[in-house]
Amino acid sequence: MQRLNKELDELKSKDLYRKRLVVEPSNDFPYVQIEGKRVLSFASNNYFGLGSTTPSGEPFVQMSSPLVTGYTTSHQTLEERLASLKGLPAGLLFSSGFTANSALLSTLIGPKDAVLLDKYCHASLMEITRNSNAHFHSFPHKRYDLARKKLAKLRPLYEVVYLVSDTLFSMEGDEADLAELSNLAKTFNVVLILDDAHAMGCCGQNGEGLATLASLGLNPNQLIVTGTLSKALGSYGGFVCASETVVEYLINKARPYIYNTALPLVHVEAALQHLAGIPKPQEKLLANIAYFTELLHIKNHPPYSPIIKIPVGDNDKALQLSGVLLHQGLHVPAIRYPTVPRKDAMLRVSLSASHTFEQLRALSQALAHGTMTP
Repeated sequence: MQRLNKELDELKSKDLYRKRLVVEPSNDFPYVQIEGKRVLSFASNNYFGLGSTTPSGEPFVQMSSPLVTGYTTSHQTLEERLASLKGLPAGLLFSSGFTANSALLSTLIGPKDAVLLDKYCHASLMEITRNSNAHFHSFPHKRYDLARKKLAKLRPLYEVVYLVSDTLFSMEGDEADLAELSNLAKTFNVVLILDDAHAMGCCGQNGEGLATLASLGLNPNQLIVTGTLSKALGSYGGFVCASETVVEYLINKARPYIYNTALPLVHVEAALQHLAGIPKPQEKLLANIAYFTELLHIKNHPPYSPIIKIPVGDNDKALQLSGVLLHQGLHVPAIRYPTVPRKDAMLRVSLSASHTFEQLRALSQALAHGTMTP
């Protein structure tokens, strides 16, 4: 935090500090509302003056960078709502979950820092870290004993060490040991970065997911949570929740934020609406997960993970099984290397609250027949 605050102070001293201005739409573009005042805008990318209103007649924001005209009270409200769910001081919206992870890691981590990731982390975390200035290290999936040994070696050598993991892993559908990750963060005084994309909405009474400050018992400077709006929340976009300093630093330094078009208001409003209505679909999803894992006799599967791995092994067989299922009207994608390790090809089932028990039985029967076919 000292390094980040120092850089922010330097920006302020040079009049280079960026601060967002809340701009409200109007139905008579090129006019907009800023701080309650109707003003004539010369800052939009709406070159043809198209789309001043939505089909329902509501004002439509003419988007640009969130630091120009693309930041509204709805964006602000969603950021505050997400931060509140995570128990963290601040939030920041991005155009996608991939962009959120890219912006965070490429901006925050410097040449004197080290990163230690679970090998099964999402590709957005793995690839950006490998291409950053940071010293990159990984540990085998959920082998926290080996992570502990690596942290003991890394911590004395680097200014900051970041420990990175998914909460629910995107291919396996299994859950990280968050208690152990929190313990490692405390023991070695490292920053814990958790991608909560697949748990967001599915877990917690209010859809807060698995990664919250209270559940992990860390201080706000030690936890950063990323996620997406495009899974359980049925919208589009990504987010970072962290301390105010980290969010302020990203606003001022993260090129994927500064030079990107802001998240369209329609996606922001959809996410806010869906956040308010989480309990009912969450209950049905959990019932479907329990029913389907029972049908397949899957033991010890996280009760809130909608991702079900069907191990196959061979690439050709995985493709063949996926094709057979599709011919029967069931779309279950085959996942192969490099998304998963070699010889670990699989079928990936993604459950929804919209599935009926009858549909789940049909898939279960088709899988049972297909996986038993030579």
